[in-house]
Amino acid sequence: ITSDEIKQEIQRIAGKKFVLVAGDDLEKFIHKAKLLFGVIPISELDELKNALKTAEMAQFHTDLNILALTEKIRTVMGYGKREKFQQLWREIHLILKIIPLGIITIHRKNGIISANSRASQILSAKEQIIGMSVSEFCERYKVCPGGTDFLESLKYTDRPLNFSHHLPHNRVVDVSLAPIPDSDEFIMLLEDVTEFNREREWLQCILSAIRDGVMVLDKNKQLVWSNHIVREWFGDRLEEGPIHCFNLWGTKKEPCPQCPLDNLFEKKEICRYTERLIKENGEERYFDLISAPVLAPDGSVRQIVQLARDVTDRELMIQELMSTRRNLESVNLELQQQYLTLSTLSEISNTLQRVNRLDRILHIILTAVTAREGLGFNRAFLLLVNEDENILEGKYALGPSSPEEAGRIWSELSDKPRTLAETLQVYQEATQEKDTLVQTIISELKIPLDSDHFLIDILNNRETVIVSPENEEIWSRAQEFASKIGHSTFAVVPLLSMTKPVGILIVDNMITRKEIVPEKIELLRSLANHASLAIERSSLTEELRKSYDKLEEAYSSLRENQEKLVEAEKLSTIGAMAAQVAHEIRNPLVTIGGFTRNLMKKIPPQDEKRKALKIILEESKRLEEIINDVLGYAKLSSQKLETGDINEAIHNAVILFEPEYEENDIEVEFLPSNKIPPINFDHNQIRQVFINLIRNSLGVLPAGGKITIKTKKDGKYCWIEFSDNGPGIPQDIGDKIFKPFFTTRTSGTGLGLSISARIIESHNGTIWYKNNPAGGVTFYIRLPLEIELPESNRQQ
Repeated sequence: ITSDEIKQEIQRIAGKKFVLVAGDDLEKFIHKAKLLFGVIPISELDELKNALKTAEMAQFHTDLNILALTEKIRTVMGYGKREKFQQLWREIHLILKIIPLGIITIHRKNGIISANSRASQILSAKEQIIGMSVSEFCERYKVCPGGTDFLESLKYTDRPLNFSHHLPHNRVVDVSLAPIPDSDEFIMLLEDVTEFNREREWLQCILSAIRDGVMVLDKNKQLVWSNHIVREWFGDRLEEGPIHCFNLWGTKKEPCPQCPLDNLFEKKEICRYTERLIKENGEERYFDLISAPVLAPDGSVRQIVQLARDVTDRELMIQELMSTRRNLESVNLELQQQYLTLSTLSEISNTLQRVNRLDRILHIILTAVTAREGLGFNRAFLLLVNEDENILEGKYALGPSSPEEAGRIWSELSDKPRTLAETLQVYQEATQEKDTLVQTIISELKIPLDSDHFLIDILNNRETVIVSPENEEIWSRAQEFASKIGHSTFAVVPLLSMTKPVGILIVDNMITRKEIVPEKIELLRSLANHASLAIERSSLTEELRKSYDKLEEAYSSLRENQEKLVEAEKLSTIGAMAAQVAHEIRNPLVTIGGFTRNLMKKIPPQDEKRKALKIILEESKRLEEIINDVLGYAKLSSQKLETGDINEAIHNAVILFEPEYEENDIEVEFLPSNKIPPINFDHNQIRQVFINLIRNSLGVLPAGGKITIKTKKDGKYCWIEFSDNGPGIPQDIGDKIFKPFFTTRTSGTGLGLSISARIIESHNGTIWYKNNPAGGVTFYIRLPLEIELPESNRQQ
């Protein structure tokens, strides 16, 4: 519309005499105005909105989509728009016909000036309502008490008057009455709520019959309605102002974290959960809640209906059952623990039966007492009777010396359940330190068996005692010992065999400070009985072993003497043979050797007979060596000790073989030490030792071989190392080389090394060998620097 006059008239009409029922319908009203008057510019549309917003309005019913009602539309004659105003009237009448409310316009003086058909139906009017005076209308239908005076008083109110009214024909209506601004007219809205009230009463009866609590919550979880059961539960708390669900349960003032109703708003599904109510007197009540969403037409959750049931008896029964279950589990756990303990004791007993070593038995006992899989004491001390010294002495102790050490050990042992064998091994590794405090304490305990020490009394009385400050009878005598072990409460159990006391076992809980209960004492006694038998059996086994060792020693001595006797007989035979051989063979050999040497001097080197003479000379020399070995072995019993230089004796032996060194290209290195003082030795015998060693090396060394001899002083001994770089000694014959008559060569007697070993042993020395990593062998000889001279030598 381009006419400014018409625009002004629209604005004038829109700004006056309009009653808007709901602000949300503003756009619909504007849309209706556009249908009536054509296109309205945006700027003027905003003016129309503002005009409608600032106009005096009366809200009649919030749940009905009523657009707007006008008191009248004035006739605009000068603009030629009568047809449009008539159309507007027709549309208004159409709206009035379809609205499910009775609408009546009342003039304070002229009475009823308009009424729709719904108003007549609600009032069950048999005559025409329009035209009735105010007093007549009020008298007949009782919907406007006080008549004209009442309307006059209502004219100056800002809000409509809402009330319920019972009509004469048993119908109930909700009445809204409000003045039309700037006029003497009033508008009355009638809504028949008879069926609604009946349904509400019926629903109330149903809810009253339900013995569960019913609540309705809005979107903010605020309680908007509850039945009488809920009111009985919560009483005056429901009257303290706006109540939310989190105010009902406990004393919460803020929404619960992870509220189950939040999930209901999101998924729109029924949820179930249990709440606890703590009353002012401390009584606890439990409720099962079922919450269901009430959906709006658009699918959103408008409200929540909650059904609450008191399940306190059930919850208390569940708690009682759970408590009973926990008690049964505790009893079952205790029985299992006792079973495990008895199984452990049985396994300990079986283990002790298989062990004979005393130290192992004692370790098993202490481990069984302190292990978690056993009796579980913190520390254990073991004292045994020493009959030889007539004392009770500390033997072993096991346990941590401090809480820190306990934490380390228990942490290492708490990985997983173990068998007894595994436990013994792990405990041995975890407590293998021998210088711990408990071991130091036990090692210092040596108590005479004839003293009046309280431990001796317990041992003799054969009774288990728990020592503590509460046990006044024994505490005065045990204070010093308690101070020594660092704890005032401990149990003392005597270890008893069938015939005599064996020792004492002491246990405590120094780290955990746990009480030593009678049940543990009974198990400790049982373990002590097994331990006593095992200790006594070990003692008997040890005595048997000693007796066996003595018999073995006697048998070994007898066998050694027998071997010596056989050897002496051999020596006697060899001596006789040697004397006979020396007498019968030596002289002819000397003659043969002498004649052969003379012949070799006369025969030219190129003569073939010289080769045969050389063979005769070598064989004669070999026979002389055999005779010398046999005579030397036979003469070992006679020894002549003299003070002299050991280096000189070795040198004298070395130079004897210089022709052989040169002939076979053998290098000999002698490294004597000048720090060796003169010592007592038989010069001929020691020289013979090195003659034998040199002769053996020459027999195996190839051309270019080397012999090294070193001497040195080490403390009270003279050390001699004889090495060569030959093939060494095969491992399979190493233990035979010092035996008489053993040889790997086709020539020789096998007496050289045997004679050498006997000579060194007769000088209180030792000889052994070791193959060199690079090849060859080294013989090591150790001689004492001081050897006692025989009486005849000292006099000389």
